[in-house]
Amino acid sequence: MADCQLIGIDTKIARAKQQVCELQAAIRAWVDTTPYEIIEYSEVETKTRVFAIKIRNDLPSGFAGMVGDVLNNLRTSLDYLVWELTDGKGGDRLYFPVAYKAKSVKAMIDGVKHLTPNDAVHLLEATEAYKGGNGHGLWQLHELNRLEKHRSLMPVCAAIGKVAIDIASPMKALWWLVPL
Repeated sequence: MADCQLIGIDTKIARAKQQVCELQAAIRAWVDTTPYEIIEYSEVETKTRVFAIKIRNDLPSGFAGMVGDVLNNLRTSLDYLVWELTDGKGGDRLYFPVAYKAKSVKAMIDGVKHLTPNDAVHLLEATEAYKGGNGHGLWQLHELNRLEKHRSLMPVCAAIGKVAIDIASPMKALWWLVPL
């Protein structure tokens, strides 16, 4: 392997970091508009105290594109790494081996073994970039990026529909400690 210059990899990662900062700033700006309202009331029949969150403003549609840009830059940096590890000998069909199953990742690595020094092959094998492997996070990145390329991601705001906390039940389990 010639001197691995990591051409473009640093640029892609730096851009992804910048995009994350831009996304965080956009999220903060959206949150500062107080896009939600907390409503507190007691239910008449059960006397249960309820806290509800009413969403006033949807997430801006641009958030999905921003997330997609981050995913694409991070995933592309992995492909650039394989290009560097093989000195570009594999042409335009080189990509970082990520798959659903370990067997598929192994087949992908086997396909570039003849182009790659042994230490680089061991590096690729050690990542275990498949669902449930040590590189599960790389698999998640790959899947999100793949999905984003073929359909728009839908960032969502999450809220819990209903929470009921019954303090009496857990206390009954500790009857020997706390007299009821």
